[in-house]
Amino acid sequence: MNRVACLFVLLTISAVVFAADPVPNWFMHVSTDNFGASGAGYSPGSNVWHCGWDILCPEGTPVKAIADGRVVASSPGGWDDQGRNENYGLLIEHQAQSGERFIAIYGHLKRGWNEEAHRLLTDQEVRGYRVGLSVTEGDTIGKIGAYSHSHLHLAIYFDPNRPGQFPASGYGRQPLPRPEAASYRGVVSYGNWRSPRGWLTNFTMRSAGHDDTLPTGTSDNTRVFFVRSDDAGLKLASTGVDGGEVITHLTFEPGSVVDALFAGEGNTIYVVTHVGREYTLSHYTGGELRQIYTQTYSFDLGNWREGKNHLPILRGLEWEALDLESGQVKPRSEYLGGTGSGWQSIFFGQRELWRLLGDSLDLRSGHFRPTSWVLSASQQTKRQIAGIPAGDCRGLIVFDTKFESDNGCERIAFGQLVGTSYRLQFARLRPKPDVESDGYTAEEITTSNIFPAGQDVIPHSTVFDQRSEEFALVQVKMAGQWRIFRINPWGVFKALTD
Repeated sequence: MNRVACLFVLLTISAVVFAADPVPNWFMHVSTDNFGASGAGYSPGSNVWHCGWDILCPEGTPVKAIADGRVVASSPGGWDDQGRNENYGLLIEHQAQSGERFIAIYGHLKRGWNEEAHRLLTDQEVRGYRVGLSVTEGDTIGKIGAYSHSHLHLAIYFDPNRPGQFPASGYGRQPLPRPEAASYRGVVSYGNWRSPRGWLTNFTMRSAGHDDTLPTGTSDNTRVFFVRSDDAGLKLASTGVDGGEVITHLTFEPGSVVDALFAGEGNTIYVVTHVGREYTLSHYTGGELRQIYTQTYSFDLGNWREGKNHLPILRGLEWEALDLESGQVKPRSEYLGGTGSGWQSIFFGQRELWRLLGDSLDLRSGHFRPTSWVLSASQQTKRQIAGIPAGDCRGLIVFDTKFESDNGCERIAFGQLVGTSYRLQFARLRPKPDVESDGYTAEEITTSNIFPAGQDVIPHSTVFDQRSEEFALVQVKMAGQWRIFRINPWGVFKALTD
């Protein structure tokens, strides 16, 4: 505890302030970037395309200004799908590090309150709400309002010929045909609408510091790979399982977003990235990043298994199999070969944060609650893990450490949202009588206090070092910057990056 407290103080003193994230960073990391989506990828049968990025986060999440700026407009219409007219959008003019004056649209905020009338603001009141007022980077400008799938709609509008200007409407959707894709200094653009994710990476104020995220241990237990973000861009880096020298292996092309890393054979790594609407799986080996598979909408993947030449791939709602040699997607029946329980594979979680379960447990959480998957050649089912309170969970992992006094029960750790940050939780994972039919229950959940309250803590994976000591990799946001730690099932930790 003292070591963590000292590290926290040191980082607090030495850190340079970053541009603020509009919502807690983890929501941004796990939300699929739907900028530019249309048709089946957004609103089937409609005549519109999506001009922003929908960042999934719970109702009530504080929304912060990404930089200093001035409120230029407030939009009352089109931000509520509940029929209650409770939400609005706020338009703020900011200035990029390189000098561009641009407009950021923060959509689906809950309307302000008229104290005198004891009601939410009317449409007319919203149109003048806060217009002309200045905001400071990191200021809370509102909270996420109610929506069927609550989220922040973040859009970036920049007209190089008329800096600071913006359209009168269409802040969430624009009519088809969508402008041809272009690049503005490495940022994917459709007309004057810019990729919010790319813009935040390339144009907002950043310090000379760095963020270390997505840690993954290699199969041979020799290295920990991660993504380092600094003023030079996104890099694939690694360090030893005990820390030490950080090696930079490559720098990703401008505009790239790294969605996931996971172990391959030996000390190789699989990397999932996207640029705009192009999503790619690559394999890093021999100092090179070899592209395996690309498609124009997001997908989820399981991890490589020793002796196998395929990966499970979730496209839409169906699990299939990606052949790593040919790069072709094939029916899972070719690989599972029947419906007998002995040939079924179990998956945990959903979206990016999960691992294929084969002969051993290696589990990550889904969104809100961890979910168990059972897959056969002909069907698939999923069930939430019982016992975990409702709320957003990230990075649930299962240690192989078993309780001798409690047959079949294992130690787990996961991050759960408390307020606006994730806390590290420990629990026991108990299999129900028939795992495939009944799933699992988490018991005796306790909150760890080894990291200071208010700091995001996200577990990632379990590996074993050379001394056969089991540990999980966690990323911790301290003093505004992400760092990587290792932690064993009983809470003993070690910093791997500074």
